[in-house]
Amino acid sequence: MAKKNINKTDLEKVLEQLTEQELRAFVRKQLVGNSDFKAAFTKNFQKYFIKKVSADTYISQVIDAFMDADEDYGYITFKGTAHLASEIYGVMEAAQEFRRNKQYEADMEICFTILENGIETVNNNDDSYGYLGNIMESAFKELYALTKCSLDEDSRLCFFEYCCKYVEDSTFDGWDWHCKLYDYLVDLSKDEEEYEQVMKMLDKDKNLKEGRFLRSSLMQAKRNLLRKWKGKNAVREFENSNLNLKEFREKAIREATEKRDFQQAYHLAQGGVEQEKSYNSRQADFWREWLLKVAMAENSKEQIVKYATVLFFCKSDFEKYFGILKENVQAEEWSSFVVNLAEQAEKEEEGELYAFLCVQEGWTEKLFAYVKNGNHIRDFVKYEPQLRDIYADAYIERYIQHVYWLLEPTCNRNRVTYQEVCGLLKKVKEFGGTEQAQEVAADLRANYKRYRALMEELEKIGL
Repeated sequence: MAKKNINKTDLEKVLEQLTEQELRAFVRKQLVGNSDFKAAFTKNFQKYFIKKVSADTYISQVIDAFMDADEDYGYITFKGTAHLASEIYGVMEAAQEFRRNKQYEADMEICFTILENGIETVNNNDDSYGYLGNIMESAFKELYALTKCSLDEDSRLCFFEYCCKYVEDSTFDGWDWHCKLYDYLVDLSKDEEEYEQVMKMLDKDKNLKEGRFLRSSLMQAKRNLLRKWKGKNAVREFENSNLNLKEFREKAIREATEKRDFQQAYHLAQGGVEQEKSYNSRQADFWREWLLKVAMAENSKEQIVKYATVLFFCKSDFEKYFGILKENVQAEEWSSFVVNLAEQAEKEEEGELYAFLCVQEGWTEKLFAYVKNGNHIRDFVKYEPQLRDIYADAYIERYIQHVYWLLEPTCNRNRVTYQEVCGLLKKVKEFGGTEQAQEVAADLRANYKRYRALMEELEKIGL
């Protein structure tokens, strides 16, 4: 017997007939056995919970949600993380409502309950889709909002103690959330005693050691704490004593440049190069870029050319630095200057830079000699626009050679390969080698006639 569809009108009639007792009984049953219903119910009727001063209802909901999420498998599935995020989202709405009602301690109790359960979950589950991280971020975002409220003393002290506890327990160690707690402590600190307490915690934090990836954030927290309690002079002294930190050195260079103290700016930037170049060439280039910025601020063409040349050979963005060089080298000196650049590139076996200079200066013969000497198909293809008209015969020969190489047993012979083969034969025809392309196609038809896909691709290009 076919199942009867129940329409909206029928449902309305049933609802009109149900008693209050029957509805309450139904809801109670669903709240016990249906987690989706429980989450929707809590979210939609949270205002009735919030009337209570206590956050216990929501704390219990958070704990239950995390326990339910992994109880079947011992880990949380993708579906489980999505469902968990949905449940916590509803709880976070309640937490925000507590804050708006100035029930600050209830708000922070909920947030820290989420974070305590969340960090254990993040550390032990795959979070490829970011649901668990988003749960953590939402709670930290709410705590940040709390730091901007006019907290009463009890709430401020409660918040301060929470942060101290989680820092000292290293609850979030290994994550930048650990540093967020220090940021809150800086905002929450009220007197010299608390300043000393937070500073001591920072000083003994193992993440302040060289090479720790949280070090930069913690050093900036120390600076912010000094700024709040000790003033600008203490901050300046602290920064100047810790120029091995990128942010502090960069700030010092910028300030020296703005004051037109170029000698100091050069000294600081060169110090950055020396600090980094032995083990981090990319970061050394960052400071070389600052040397160039200082030179440009000083409008010293000699220094601009010097540092742009260095950066040109670092290959971070050689087109950019070539343009700067051309703008700042005297026109009458350019020819000899660029020849020297090319000789240096050739000597240091910087083939890409050498070829780039050949293209920019129109040195077609030198470019072809470079391409032919290397004999790499990628170079023939890359510099085809500059060379094909003059060296068409050489291109025909090289492309035919590559066609046969692509059909060697050591290569992957599939339709994509055959399309590449036919693409090269089309180019051979375009270069005036129609007869050679036809000869190769005939040879392929004779020797690879069982390769149906190759035969089909040859047919498509008319060979």
